[in-house]
Amino acid sequence: NNSLVKRLGIKHHSWAKYFFYRVYQDTLNLQFQNVVPKYHFLCMNNQARYHRCYFMDQLHKHNLQSYGKISWHKLATYDRYKWQYWNPKLLHFDSQPLGSDINATRYILPKEWYETAFNIVTETDINKTFFTEKTVMPLLIGKPFLVLGAPRFHLQLLRMGFKLYDDIFDYSFDDEGKLFDRTAGIIRNLNILKDLQPAELYDICKDKIEHNRKNAIRLAKMRIPKIYTNYINSLNQV
Repeated sequence: NNSLVKRLGIKHHSWAKYFFYRVYQDTLNLQFQNVVPKYHFLCMNNQARYHRCYFMDQLHKHNLQSYGKISWHKLATYDRYKWQYWNPKLLHFDSQPLGSDINATRYILPKEWYETAFNIVTETDINKTFFTEKTVMPLLIGKPFLVLGAPRFHLQLLRMGFKLYDDIFDYSFDDEGKLFDRTAGIIRNLNILKDLQPAELYDICKDKIEHNRKNAIRLAKMRIPKIYTNYINSLNQV
């Protein structure tokens, strides 16, 4: 809340590439395995935000849920979304059973990650472009992905030096101003791709996956703001 921050005299510092740094640091010691896709897409959801509810509803409207591996950790939504096509229920991966601490396992990849050709990322904010671990993980670790986020989200990725996976995805929805139109664009992509072999889709993207991984590591290693290092040093002293 900018007005509250100003009233309290708090100075706000923004670190746009924080999650590149954080995910890179937290995944350095992970043992990765090769992706062997059995399913088309992975879609992981924690908080039941309105845009995530709408996307899940549309998946079920078009009977696309069986082509992916989906997690859904919360039933309640503060938006009081009115479901039309899906009766929501908790969905947990076999490797992340019911009751697991999502914060403790945020940077631990479920085995379903390696069984899917690409990710559908339902970002936290759909009104402004901000990269959380949801987007950074497939960039750093190596998966094609589409993002349900703010308008021109994928354009911003291009501006940061990443390559889009336009060999398999149609990004024309990226300019759409309305959530419903951007969601429809992702659904169109899934309807087209569902008839292709998951392994084939992943293989087509391997060169761009490697380029994006190297670029994400480059961003993760860029200069760390001094205010952050001072903060960490003060915690270590305490």
